[in-house]
Amino acid sequence: MVSKAQGKSMMEGIMERYSFAEEDPQLRQRPLSEQNLKTKFVIPMLQALNWDVYNFNQVREQKNFFGLLPDFILIDDHGKIILVEVKPPYAYNELENDLRKYSDNPNVRKEAAILLLTTFKDSRICTLGKKKGIRTKEISCSHYISRFDKLWKNLSNSEEGFKTRTYEKALAPRSKIRAKDARAYMTRHLLKSVSNVVLELGHDHRHNASDSL
Repeated sequence: MVSKAQGKSMMEGIMERYSFAEEDPQLRQRPLSEQNLKTKFVIPMLQALNWDVYNFNQVREQKNFFGLLPDFILIDDHGKIILVEVKPPYAYNELENDLRKYSDNPNVRKEAAILLLTTFKDSRICTLGKKKGIRTKEISCSHYISRFDKLWKNLSNSEEGFKTRTYEKALAPRSKIRAKDARAYMTRHLLKSVSNVVLELGHDHRHNASDSL
């Protein structure tokens, strides 16, 4: 079992290797492939977040999930599911397509707590509401150490991670409902205000007409 302090120390080692790969002139000419990113950086990051990548009950690689094929399916000790999609750096269009593909699937919305979209250089932590709504948190690799608490809180296989995912999943659809209620309130308020203005104008018109008589 990996503690938060141990995980942060492990992440420091991962970032040292990643910085070397980013700064090495020969490696920069040939960007890391998706497979290299997964094996050299994403899997070690999962291990730093207390996922046992050799335990099929916790980590499943490229298994069908309601017609989709995520790179990893993570299942915490309480059965909460995190889906992970890995893409090469700067593959932003592919990440957007993945987000749309997963968010449009009602079964994914219902069963998965988190969708992690990552190039390792940048990561998006997306909570999909059961019916609608998406809560997205973004973090770049330059903050993986300084903001390790955020990674641990949202993505770790821990009680803290489980509680955060449960809270975020419950909140995600409500945010949309609240926004809808707010728009409805503003619409009613605006219509009422317009109605009052019309009534006042009508009253002034009648008053002016009686004065002229």
